[in-house]
Amino acid sequence: MPGHPSRTVFLATALVAMAACDATARTDDRGSRLPAPPGTIAETRDPAAAALAAVVRRRIGGRTISTARYFRMQPAIAWNAVSTFVAGKRGTDGRPPKPRFVDGGLDLIDVYPAAAGRPAFAVAMAHDAAADGTKLVGYFDLAD
Repeated sequence: MPGHPSRTVFLATALVAMAACDATARTDDRGSRLPAPPGTIAETRDPAAAALAAVVRRRIGGRTISTARYFRMQPAIAWNAVSTFVAGKRGTDGRPPKPRFVDGGLDLIDVYPAAAGRPAFAVAMAHDAAADGTKLVGYFDLAD
């Protein structure tokens, strides 16, 4: 139904998140993400990325991280905007998977099961801002 308040809020949140990513890419001379996809976390040589991957490893139940990509987000972008955006792209109902994890130093970790020929993956966001004021978001493809 047109004009439904929750739909309007979702669309506005998604647009703000996409605009923030674009703005970061133009103003950050290092690029908006670290090299992707690195084979191992050691290739990134970023302590924040290593910490993010370590926490995700504790929550993926025996699976391994096959690839990892990292994105620098504007500090105003909240975890719920990131989580909802990813869920809308992946899920059929637009909701994040259950259970959702809160772990030390992270706002949240969402772990998505394999579906429709796509591998399982996890998305996590560092709670604390980096030295440059951005927040680090990690996207991790998982293997059994």
